[in-house]
Amino acid sequence: MPRTLAERTIRSMPFPPRVLVLDSDDLTQSMICEWLDADGWQVLEAANDEAPGAVDGLDLVVVDLPFPRAGSPDALQAVRQEYPGVPLVVISSTVFANVGCCGPCAESLGVAGVLPKPVSREALIGAVRRLARPPPSERGP
Repeated sequence: MPRTLAERTIRSMPFPPRVLVLDSDDLTQSMICEWLDADGWQVLEAANDEAPGAVDGLDLVVVDLPFPRAGSPDALQAVRQEYPGVPLVVISSTVFANVGCCGPCAESLGVAGVLPKPVSREALIGAVRRLARPPPSERGP
């Protein structure tokens, strides 16, 4: 039984919110997908080197970028172009644990949030719940 308002809201939606997970590490991607699925999200997954193609109706994209500031701006730009208007959460092993999810680091990258890798279940679920687009019924015109 859902314990929090967010859990009740997610589980009561006619269509579960959709999250795309792009991670270069198969084990991490599987773990992230399991966590999100257990929390009520519809999870789509693809490796960073795959081109999953445009997916309509996404509420959030979680993407692994090893070096988001130095080596991955092109990869980040490609994800932005593929999924315009969809919030992005970057997971990176080069992000320190004390960096705030929605702070200056995220702002400088132009993403909704950043999380350190390895990421905890609580941090991931919290960020996804906070940053995913609202359901269509709550979106503006």
